[in-house]
Amino acid sequence: MLFDNRKFMKRIILTLILFLCSSTLIFAQASNTVSSITFGEITDGNPVDVKVSLINSLSVSRVQIVYKSFQETEVRVREMEILGDIAVYQIAGEDVSAPILTYYLIIEMKDGNSETYPLGVPEAAQPIDLTVSSKSEKDEEVLILSPSSNETLSLSELFISISMVKASDNVDISKTKIILNGEDVTSNVLFAGELLLYYPQNFEGSLESGKQSLEIEVYDKDGTLYHTMKRDFVTVDGAVAMDLGRGLRYSGNAAGEVRNELFNGKNTLYNNLALTLNARVGDWRFKGYGYITSEENVDVQPQNRYSVSVSSDWLNLRGGDSYPRYNNLLLNGKRVRGVDGKIDYGVFQLQGSYGQVRREVKGNLLETYAEDDAPLLTNVVRIDSIKYGSPFGKVDFGIYSRDLLSGRIGLGSKNGFEFGVSFLHAKDDVNSVEFGAKPEENLVTSADLRWAIDDQNIIIKGITAVSIINSDITSGTYSDEQIDSIFASGNDIGSDAENFKNIKNMISPFFTVNQFIEPLNFTELSSLAAEGSIELNYFNNNLKGSYIYRGSQFKSFGQEYTRTDIAGLNITDRFRTLDNQLFFSVGYENLNDNLQGTKMATTTYQTLRASASLFMRADIPNITLSYIRNQNRNGIELTDTLNRISSVDDITNRFSLNFGYDFKFSVRHNSSLSFSTSNREDDSYYNNDSKYFSTSFTLNSYWTKTLVSNFSVIYYNSEITTVQYKYVTIMAGGRYRLMNDDLELSFNYSPSFGDFNRHAVDLVASYQVIQNLWLRAQMRYYNMPDTGTNTISGMTLRYSF
Repeated sequence: MLFDNRKFMKRIILTLILFLCSSTLIFAQASNTVSSITFGEITDGNPVDVKVSLINSLSVSRVQIVYKSFQETEVRVREMEILGDIAVYQIAGEDVSAPILTYYLIIEMKDGNSETYPLGVPEAAQPIDLTVSSKSEKDEEVLILSPSSNETLSLSELFISISMVKASDNVDISKTKIILNGEDVTSNVLFAGELLLYYPQNFEGSLESGKQSLEIEVYDKDGTLYHTMKRDFVTVDGAVAMDLGRGLRYSGNAAGEVRNELFNGKNTLYNNLALTLNARVGDWRFKGYGYITSEENVDVQPQNRYSVSVSSDWLNLRGGDSYPRYNNLLLNGKRVRGVDGKIDYGVFQLQGSYGQVRREVKGNLLETYAEDDAPLLTNVVRIDSIKYGSPFGKVDFGIYSRDLLSGRIGLGSKNGFEFGVSFLHAKDDVNSVEFGAKPEENLVTSADLRWAIDDQNIIIKGITAVSIINSDITSGTYSDEQIDSIFASGNDIGSDAENFKNIKNMISPFFTVNQFIEPLNFTELSSLAAEGSIELNYFNNNLKGSYIYRGSQFKSFGQEYTRTDIAGLNITDRFRTLDNQLFFSVGYENLNDNLQGTKMATTTYQTLRASASLFMRADIPNITLSYIRNQNRNGIELTDTLNRISSVDDITNRFSLNFGYDFKFSVRHNSSLSFSTSNREDDSYYNNDSKYFSTSFTLNSYWTKTLVSNFSVIYYNSEITTVQYKYVTIMAGGRYRLMNDDLELSFNYSPSFGDFNRHAVDLVASYQVIQNLWLRAQMRYYNMPDTGTNTISGMTLRYSF
């Protein structure tokens, strides 16, 4: 018997890799509010679903995800939707590009405090880098004829059909493996030349209803893995998928949850109910969704969620809670409770949204004062003396409700030339609360352009927007006489009075005009925001140049996290080769603030980026190495004793190295190993030097169809002005299915040691009582020094139909 030295050496190397990785203290994240974060598959140009599990959701008021791709100039800040103890968001496909997607979270608490995930971003820690896999030209060689991606079909109709007619001559079709839900079913597949067919219902162990995962492994004539394709789809039983009338199909699920959280010695009981309905007739799709929770409270923003929608190839209408997307300057992903619709018919597009983006929260009168006794405090205001017996009162300010109206008209096609104009008008209801601070109003007009030339190889984009904001509309629109009384005549200020009247006459029919309107002078471009780019895709190169401008007074209530008072250039180039398996990316950015000359000095922000990525897809780990250098300066020297406290002069160098490896060593595994380090040298007055190092290792092992284990280990070390913060975290657990997959048990244990000290244990049991009816029990235990022993326990009943 001949001994295969090559295979033997491969097994030895794999063993050493596992041993060395498992013996290293490596990076992950610690948090007082986040238990875990789950990302869907991250591929170039495809949307990504994000789910954040919260430790104590009662204390959290808002979760925001901040992200950007490696080539982008600006980060995107998006609000996540909180549903019970999870927060969810879908990152748009246009925001996802290889090789890296960088993100972190901002968690705002109801007591006014906030924290980031990872802790300390950006001062004491760095955002998290996620590897973005690229599309392969080999994807075109394997055609999955059935089922379609994310298709819903009945179990009786399910068959898997794969065409290899376009496969390379080097491919051995007979060696192809078909894996369904982690189980190799190749022995039951019919190989008919270049066509592969599989009918699951013809074999024992037939599929259950629900989400299904199909994986196709293609091998060359030497038996080496050539390419892998994956596809997800959904199956339902015959009763659900039966035809009613002319092809009506429907499905849905209902879930009820009872959960108790013991946190810092306080018990809180939650009751949640969720219902989802889906139906389809021909090309028309209908969806209804409702989520009702005991957390609903008139003193905070809405926690319940509901919506109904109807859509087709050219129409999309939604009522209830929606998250309309226009452009990144106007409105993108903000929750609107009302109506939202879009028509996309040939070269004509029409979109409109109207509803409430903020609910009123009543204020409280704390104390009353006589006119002579009223203190000079910001929350002491004039009140109704007849109603309350005194002219002044100390109040706890409430929050005005805010309505938003937005629309867009567009002409053209994304495959060629497209142009659109849009607007947004948002206004606080001054009558919604009695004790409010200052009701505001905002108007934004925008235009967008996209021109694709030479089969998308040249893409020109442009967006511009102009905003007006009124920071106090209490007094309403001023008359000409009131304007004259405010502005003195016969001097330089008097000329402003005439400009103000002109502005009022132009926009007062649909906007409140008084002395609180900004800007007063549009020629300074302080309320202008614009961005333009040109992208060239030739010779395996993606070269992009862009320019941004954000005036210091630009503001959109539909996109409240836009960075303002900044302008400059960004140039990036991404070169790909070896069938999109090797990437090189470089980029340079030069921005500056103080566009309207309102600051003491102008700060220049320069960023240099470079990365190299290898995605071999078989036998060799995916590797991404990146370097980022940030330099910020405003020219104020330390020798300037008057202004040196405002000096900015720092340089940050950041390196990261990421490995990802899917391999088979006795069983199938997928693993990741990452290193990240940064060093900030601050030569400003405050001398806030900082150092940061982290490393992480994760290993998921698929021992059998029913048993999956996960393991990760963490090391984190940061130092800011000689103050050190470091910890180690270990996470281990698994999932096991038994009783013909009717019972699923999962366990995870995660202790943290060092400056962050926490022990967490998660136990989950799910049991299928009858077909499609699942009962889930959860117990989470975690211990932290400041809060003692805390638990989350609950039961969930879910039925799919």
